[in-house]
Amino acid sequence: MLVGVPGVTWSDVDRETTPALWSLLEDGAVGTLAARSVGPSACPADGWLAVSAGRRAADSAPSSSSRRCRDLGDPVGGQVPRWTVYLDQARASSYVAHPGTLGELLGEQQVPHSAIGPGAAIALSDRSGRLSGTYDPLPASNSRLTDVVRTAITDSHLVVVDAGALVDPLPGVPDRQRQTELLDRRVAAILEAAGDSATVLIAGLADSGASPRMDLLAVRGQLNGLPAAGLLTSAATRQPGIAQALDIAPTLVELLGLPIPAELVGSPLRSGVSGQSPSDLLNELTDIETASGAARAIVGHFFDGLVAVHLLYLALVVLVARPPRWLRLSRGRDGPGPARPWPRWLAAVSIALALVPAASFLAHLLPWWRSGGIGLYASTMVVVIVVLTSTILAGPWRRDPLLPMAAVGALTSAVLGIDVLTGSHLTIAAPMGLQPLVAGRFYGFGNVQFALFATGCMLVALALAGAGLRAGRRRLALATVVVIGVFAVVVDATPGWGSDFGGPPALVPMFALFALIVAGVRLRPGRVASVFAGAAIVMLLMAVADWLRPPADRTHLGRFVASVLDGDIGPTLARKLSQNAAILVGSPLTLLAFGGIAFVVVVLFRPRRWGGPATGTVLTTAPALSSGVACLFGGLAIGSAVNDSGIAVLAMGVALAVPLLVAARCAGRDAPEEAEPPGSTRSRSRAPQPMQSDIQQPTGGQGTGDVAVLRGSVQRPGHVWPTDPVEKLTGDLADPHSPP
Repeated sequence: MLVGVPGVTWSDVDRETTPALWSLLEDGAVGTLAARSVGPSACPADGWLAVSAGRRAADSAPSSSSRRCRDLGDPVGGQVPRWTVYLDQARASSYVAHPGTLGELLGEQQVPHSAIGPGAAIALSDRSGRLSGTYDPLPASNSRLTDVVRTAITDSHLVVVDAGALVDPLPGVPDRQRQTELLDRRVAAILEAAGDSATVLIAGLADSGASPRMDLLAVRGQLNGLPAAGLLTSAATRQPGIAQALDIAPTLVELLGLPIPAELVGSPLRSGVSGQSPSDLLNELTDIETASGAARAIVGHFFDGLVAVHLLYLALVVLVARPPRWLRLSRGRDGPGPARPWPRWLAAVSIALALVPAASFLAHLLPWWRSGGIGLYASTMVVVIVVLTSTILAGPWRRDPLLPMAAVGALTSAVLGIDVLTGSHLTIAAPMGLQPLVAGRFYGFGNVQFALFATGCMLVALALAGAGLRAGRRRLALATVVVIGVFAVVVDATPGWGSDFGGPPALVPMFALFALIVAGVRLRPGRVASVFAGAAIVMLLMAVADWLRPPADRTHLGRFVASVLDGDIGPTLARKLSQNAAILVGSPLTLLAFGGIAFVVVVLFRPRRWGGPATGTVLTTAPALSSGVACLFGGLAIGSAVNDSGIAVLAMGVALAVPLLVAARCAGRDAPEEAEPPGSTRSRSRAPQPMQSDIQQPTGGQGTGDVAVLRGSVQRPGHVWPTDPVEKLTGDLADPHSPP
């Protein structure tokens, strides 16, 4: 039996005023429900359509401003009102929903079923909007409701009851507590009629107003052949205490002993073993609700603030790199800035800014939403950033300019990687994490988390490969890049871990091309094409392997393959492209993404014909830096193209990588060549010689990989690594003497 109580949350439940709902904490499995539909919040019709179609579907927006959602009406002549509107809305949507899927299945399998109340009629009608089972309007009295439910249970294998919806207080509507008490009495009457033998699923299928909340969900009776107890979850969420409205239909089908159709994209509910008291369970459920609401309230402000701070930061670095002419004259300098030292305070600011993503997740370890709110969260972030920045600057920062890059990249990728390996509990409802109220993804890597993880891994590989090349150990440098790349792909793409279908197309080319560069292999078109083909094969193999699992256990990878085989891939791709285009033109992240890329090209890695790169002093000790950065942003660009909300991938990569590149420049040793007086005979008679760097390696070691680090170039026998990024890509990559 399914009992719908749209709008009810666990915050509305109390032992004294709602004893029937409270009893579910004592004798059942409980959880919260993300009722997200086509829009940000769900009306009762939307929730019932989610049960009917097993996918997101919705009524059209109401024309009246007096109420947010339309009241539902009883069927007339066996036909559900507004059914043609529901079908039109489903066809106009890109979720490929077919209202009536559940009712059609029940009719085909000849399963006796009964609907009580208008919402239940929506859930159990067939695809033409007609009821094939019995129907009763919702009785006015609770005693009559008990009789109707008892009769329906006797005659049917599945009974669905629309117990009424709770709505935010409006003129002429009782307050929230009064509405909850009335609904609780109806639930008590239904539970009395159901007895102890029936399995009863009670769900708050919709939101009570325009602001979404995590709604009530409970199961009393048997679930998956076991007594329902503890916290509910599903394979679609993999989060204890969290499920989604799309999980209701598969659960009902499984309880009836029928095969779950591929059209139902959710997963059956599961429960654990209860070891908590009712009060503890209620506290945990309301905590999920509170955390989700608190994160939703600040997510937009958090990212807007992050973009604003980064744009101001980029402007500040431009002033440091290319100060106004009057300031250069006051310092006795009128030339370009690459040879001029960058201040230590800028390094501290850069490292602190790059630590914001990792600190935002670490600060989420503290339950700030319970007390203190955003103030406690921000304070915790600041403390984490200060401690970590001080620790990094206290290390051998000046001896290795890529140390901050390696440290922050490793920390960021470790935090996110460990989290997905242990169930994504840290990122759920975090301001930079996965939002349950959005109900798009509940585990693994979303776009933001993927971008940070991929960038962190690449920065570590770049720093370690540079150290290996500097030490003359090319094979070790190559092995390091390969190991980190394989680790990143496995964590990102494995079902149940990262479960990220759009990750391998970006990660494989990113690391594979960089590995070829580190190995000294010439990048011919055929080799580049082979790399992209390998990325497609890796992605396809992982997706097919996930698709071969039972439908209830599939992740996003397997469902993508299923949608291709079912012919539903077109609307899915159209929706993703639409989302990508919308966020590209309407999100401040676009400013961060393109502003950061412009800064990298025009300031940090500026071609010599434009005045030379600001990172020239760093390139003398990090020969693979420019190529690695090119591979990084190339991979992120691919990730932006193949993911929905894709510009977030590039923007978050910029947010992490660019400040660390600036920090590396601040750590670079500055020893410009002595200035020759104009017209000096010495300057005309002798060509300028490269000055030795403070960091040297002997060139007489074993093997052809030995390196000598010079001011302006990095040499190995028979080869020179140019410091200019344009020369880097067109010079050493095309060197016929490079190892094949």
